[in-house]
Amino acid sequence: MIHLRVPGKLYSKVVQMAKESGFNGVQELTRQVLREKVEDFELKASIERLRANMGTSEVIELTPEQKDAIYERAIKKTKKERLEMLRKFGLEHVRKL
Repeated sequence: MIHLRVPGKLYSKVVQMAKESGFNGVQELTRQVLREKVEDFELKASIERLRANMGTSEVIELTPEQKDAIYERAIKKTKKERLEMLRKFGLEHVRKL
């Protein structure tokens, strides 16, 4: 439980907002506002983590010839070999190759 000292003018504004917004009381409004601020903080932190990690992985560009060669090798594999290949990359739940 948290106890807050709120100045009179601010408290009267909060009471008015609670009434106008359809909340049952100041506590309910305070909880909702606190939840929203926590969600905003988590969202901003997630965005910052994404920005920090953006562009850190290496992208491999394949030529059409390389793609065709990989496709031809995959077709020649048996079902068991294909399943092993999918497991290697964590794709065993993919429907069919």
